[in-house]
Order: sequence, then structure tokens, then C-alpha cells
Amino acid sequence: MREPAAEHGHPRHAIAVLLAHAVATQVITFVLRPTMAYRAIDLGVPAAWLGLLGASFAIAPLLLALPAGHITDRYGERRVAVTGSLLLTASSAAFLALGHTVPGLVTAGILLGTGHLGCVIAQQALVANTTRHGGHDAAFGRYTFAASLGQAAGPVLIAVFGGEQAIPDTGRIFCGRAACPPCSSPCRRRSRAALAPRPASRTRAAMCAPCCAVPGSRTRW
Repeated sequence: MREPAAEHGHPRHAIAVLLAHAVATQVITFVLRPTMAYRAIDLGVPAAWLGLLGASFAIAPLLLALPAGHITDRYGERRVAVTGSLLLTASSAAFLALGHTVPGLVTAGILLGTGHLGCVIAQQALVANTTRHGGHDAAFGRYTFAASLGQAAGPVLIAVFGGEQAIPDTGRIFCGRAACPPCSSPCRRRSRAALAPRPASRTRAAMCAPCCAVPGSRTRW
């Protein structure tokens, strides 16, 4: 008997969208995070403030990582991915509008770190919950490759938008990011079967995997 289309959808398309979202998440992060430091140098902030700016990206994920896992278990990957994508977009707007002050950079850095956390946890949980038994190693490998590709592309784009000077033109970089389409959700709507309660250990197990990787059930990777 043929299984309902809503249950399986278009696996290859869904996988491609997820991997593209993983690339975009890392590209945005690895463009904006270094640019934040360059802007601080432009502003002539003391060395101690540079350390604070660097830490602002990690403060929110440090505090929210475990709660975010519980939220993903309870509300699903799609909502967390959408929230993370919106926060990444908000961080771009904050860098553009508030990046001329240190408090503005700190605020934008916190938004960036929180958005990155939401996207990565949602991506990992999605891989975890849609990979059939025995395919997790390959699925995590593809996902990690996509994320690493984004991390490598980010610094290249800094050079493209920032020019050839030693300290890139941070204004052009922030404007270039703001002009790009927002990072959208990689998750399709769930069927009723997918909305059934899931073991909470899946998402938490995914969070224990390497930074850019994720476990599951129906889609073949």
C-alpha cells in the first residue's frame, strides 16, 4: 500500500533545504561575529571591551542551551528554527542600526548568539528525528560538512564586502548582510503522526554531539 504523501513529503528536497539552512546559518554567524570585533576596533574601544564583545556571543547560548533543548522537545524543531532565524535577522538589523556604540554591539552579539543557538539545535533535532535507524553517522557527516562549508565561506565574504584594507569596511559588511534574504526555517509542517510525543532523549542526545551535527526515524539521508 502506498503511504500518505504528507507523511514522507519530498525527502531529498527537505534534506537539501536543511543543509542549505545550515550553510546560511554559519555564513551569517561567521560574517557578523568577526565584523563585530572589527567595528569595535574602529570605535577604538579598550582591550577589555573587546573581550566583553567576544563573550557576548557565547553568554546567551551558555545560559539557554539546556532550556532550548527542552523547548525543542516540547514545541518542535520548526518553531525553534523559525525563532532562531528571526533572531539572526534581528541581529543583522541591530548591527546596522546600533553598531556605532559598544552597548549596541553587545546587544547585537547576544541576538546573534541566541539566534545561532536556536538554528543549530533545531537543525540537529531535525536530523535526529528524521534519520532512519542505522543512518545517523552519514546524516551527521552531511550536516557537519554543510555547517563547515558555511564557516569557511563567512570570512571569504568579509573580504568580498569589506574591501582589501587591513580592517574591512564594517559598514558595507553590515549593509550587505542586511540586504540579503532572511534565513528561513528548514522545517516543513508536521503531519499528525509527527506531532505525537517523542522521547526527550533524542534532542538532548543530539545536543551532546559535536557542535555541528544530529538522530531519528523516517527520512533516508
